[in-house]
Amino acid sequence: MQNRNVKKIILFLCIIIGLAIVLLPVLAPVIHDNNTAKSAIRQYIYKKGYTYQSFFAIIEDDEHDDPEYGHLYGVTWFDRNNPVRDTSPLFYVKKFKEGYKVTSVGTGP
Repeated sequence: MQNRNVKKIILFLCIIIGLAIVLLPVLAPVIHDNNTAKSAIRQYIYKKGYTYQSFFAIIEDDEHDDPEYGHLYGVTWFDRNNPVRDTSPLFYVKKFKEGYKVTSVGTGP
């Protein structure tokens, strides 16, 4: 009886993980809009072809404002096209009438 419950739990977890794998790419354009600065960064990562990384990227506020580029954020995510496979680029995000937009991306000085 207990063995059957364990199998049900494992099956349930596999279904949940499978749904997440299938639904994340479908939901990304809906979830990542430009209503917030962090969402604009996630949208930028998604549009570059990194669907799953757009959900799991670590975004930190660097508390620096530039009048030309906007607010600075540090973002750590896995870049499969980068030779070292890990990036920590700096994203500048500025607010416009239609929402937030990534204005500059780089690795810094």
